Amino acid sequence: MNQRDDVAYALGAAFGIVVIAGIAYSVLRAAKSATAGAVAAMVIGGLGVMTVAGQAFADEIEQQRRLDEALDALDVDTDSPPQLLTPSEVRCLNDVGLDEDDIIAALTDTSAAGAEQQINVVNAYAVCAPSAMLSADSLERFRIGYTAGLPGQITTEEARCIVEIAIELPEPADVLVGLDPVVGFETMERCLTEASMDMIMGLGGDAQAFGDDPGLDLLADQCRADDDRACDLLYSTSPQDSDYWVLAEDCDGRGLQSELMCTIGMVDEDGDGYFDDTSSGWADVLLDCTDGDMVACDFAYWHSRPQSEPERTGFTCGERIAVINTSCVERYGVVADD
Repeated sequence: MNQRDDVAYALGAAFGIVVIAGIAYSVLRAAKSATAGAVAAMVIGGLGVMTVAGQAFADEIEQQRRLDEALDALDVDTDSPPQLLTPSEVRCLNDVGLDEDDIIAALTDTSAAGAEQQINVVNAYAVCAPSAMLSADSLERFRIGYTAGLPGQITTEEARCIVEIAIELPEPADVLVGLDPVVGFETMERCLTEASMDMIMGLGGDAQAFGDDPGLDLLADQCRADDDRACDLLYSTSPQDSDYWVLAEDCDGRGLQSELMCTIGMVDEDGDGYFDDTSSGWADVLLDCTDGDMVACDFAYWHSRPQSEPERTGFTCGERIAVINTSCVERYGVVADD
């Protein structure tokens, strides 16, 4: 067993889940991939609220400008209007304290406050407007985003099952935004086929040989070009024992530079699979992400603790976008041109 496999056993003990090497780590992997899907799905519901809010909102020029900018940034097709919420659903959202400014903040604010607002919006929608969460557009955004950065996607019915279970929970964001990895994993086991589970957990899938997956091929090229973060990202997102995984396992022959990773300066003292916020390596990772290195951004998102500063910086692609349903590399390329 190599050093990277050890973390799986540490995670298994922490979560109380009896698993073979590699499975426990995928609980974190699944939790990370779920976040983008739920927040992207929330966009459609948010537009529904704004549309129903009426002329009073439309007259607010500054709000409308901010909304237009958000839609442009998110590539939302405004020619296909979302499912509108009923007046009672809008009243419910107002009763729980959610208004148009909150929704715009969730769509545009890349700060920690924006991340918190996204969780609030997801929870509020699940309570007040479950039909909007289960609309065709929302489910499609959730389906695509749920496996963002992984070599495959779940089906619409699998996505519907996950959202339906989450809606019934006291805190839907535990599943929909990946706040509770154990609950998220249990939901996956109830909703996903064996093939989908294998793909998410990195135990199978069609991307086995170089050339099978464009996104993994790009990371493999970067790994070969001495980008250690790309190697780590490739290791985390490719199927176990695939050509991609083998290439990344020993950092293209360079060997591990940190406790468990190719990237230097990363430490996981409690063995929970997330790198400590105090790791010395984060400073360079986050600076490079902000400067436009999208591999660094995706690395930060995948390997950071939930709701931490590194996760927020990575999820927003260096504070470039508040909501994304793909990886930073897939959206911007290896280097963001801004």
